Amino acid sequence: MDGLKKDIDDMRLNLHKAENECKTRDTQIHTLQDEIAHQDESIAKVTRERKRLEEQNTKTTEQLQAEEDKVNH
Repeated sequence: MDGLKKDIDDMRLNLHKAENECKTRDTQIHTLQDEIAHQDESIAKVTRERKRLEEQNTKTTEQLQAEEDKVNH
């Protein structure tokens, strides 16, 4: 009977450890998900800025070409 009680106590301890590990993993997953969301926001911001700069560069190039055409004619 004492062996059975010890086995039950060991199983309870193992269950408790597993539950704690599960909680720890859940916390890590949540933290990583938050970090991914932050990274996604940063990527979107950089992408928007890149697009804006590309458009500005195109416009500036067109204006420069127009000015060069005026000078050459």
